[in-house]
Amino acid sequence: MALPRRSHSDFADEVQSHIELETERLVAEGHDPESARLAARRRFGSPAAATERFYESRRIVWLVTGPDKVEPLQKLLAGDDSIPAGRVRNENMIVVADEAAAG
Repeated sequence: MALPRRSHSDFADEVQSHIELETERLVAEGHDPESARLAARRRFGSPAAATERFYESRRIVWLVTGPDKVEPLQKLLAGDDSIPAGRVRNENMIVVADEAAAG
């Protein structure tokens, strides 16, 4: 199972759209366009931070423990899709294993 990927430009467009919608709302409330734009950006926060949170939210962390997990861990690391975890494809995958599972 591959997670759908979203392009950087698609996410940047969505961020810009949110700021524009808030700007329009503030203008409709009577703010002048420049102060509305500045207020909308302030309310949204940092676009760079939003982008970082978005990409970090795509991480998958596998916690593998116990001696009975040696074989499944090897399969996971090999990308073997005979186990359910092996069907998950994610370039941001992090595997944390205890010594028993690591063999």
